[in-house]
Amino acid sequence: MMISIVRARAYRGRALMFGVLVAVFGTSPAFAQDSTAGRLLPPIENHGFLQVYYREGDPLNKDGYRLRKADFKFNGSLSPRLKWRISFDAAKAFALNTASGDVSDTAVVTGVSFDQKSRMLQDAALTYSLTNRLNLDIGQQIVPLGLEATTSSSVLETIERANFEAERSRAVGLGDVRDVGVSANGNLPIGVEYHVGMFNEMGDDQGTTDANDQKAVLARLAYHVPVVPGLQFGGTGGWEPGPVNQRKQRAATEAEYRNTLFTLRAETMAARQSTPATAVFTSASAGASAASRRVKSASERAVRTS
Repeated sequence: MMISIVRARAYRGRALMFGVLVAVFGTSPAFAQDSTAGRLLPPIENHGFLQVYYREGDPLNKDGYRLRKADFKFNGSLSPRLKWRISFDAAKAFALNTASGDVSDTAVVTGVSFDQKSRMLQDAALTYSLTNRLNLDIGQQIVPLGLEATTSSSVLETIERANFEAERSRAVGLGDVRDVGVSANGNLPIGVEYHVGMFNEMGDDQGTTDANDQKAVLARLAYHVPVVPGLQFGGTGGWEPGPVNQRKQRAATEAEYRNTLFTLRAETMAARQSTPATAVFTSASAGASAASRRVKSASERAVRTS
């Protein structure tokens, strides 16, 4: 009896895997075998993004080419209100976090841990639309921290975000980071865009379980001025309680004006990362939106699929 149960599960697993492969590669229309009418499997959308550039003049890195992104994204709908998404960045390189200390007046490495932000898995989440102004996300997702960090790289004016958001070697990666949790997202009729969530950490535990009982709460609000289209300003706040050596805080402000000709954007970020010290970062950018997007589109057209 046990053998027949195991075999039945194996057959169902093979059938499910075959259905997924057919849906992804689109070789032919597939129908559910338990339906007399025959119904199509839910469609799956796939997107790709490849970014390669040459960097020089960085004292922390050797001059040379860098594979910055190699994203693969898949998403679909399970029902009119329930959607799913999963994405990978194959360009991620495994990294380690090290802790150092003094032993007999000599600096030594006292601990080594895996940097969770360097995992390939990016988004893996479900989105449930309660109303047209309220969506609930559950799973691994980008944390609502800052404006530029939560903006898709395909619409940015430059090829990279500000250093304190993107460069892990200079800071803790205060933007474009993901963690596991639940968030509420949407827009209000008065012009307020909101993102509020509770996560295991603030991007430290991407793709793994929480190392402590405390949870991080982050909220980002942005006001889109109705009388001035393209003008918005707002802020972000984040807090994770616990002992002094675990406590984390985030505070950010943002402002942006965008039209078809140019974009003006400015941000500030203050962070406290598990130590009493607080670091403050600022970022400002300005550029010709239409021109820079045309240049980016021309340079990426050969390596981008959608």
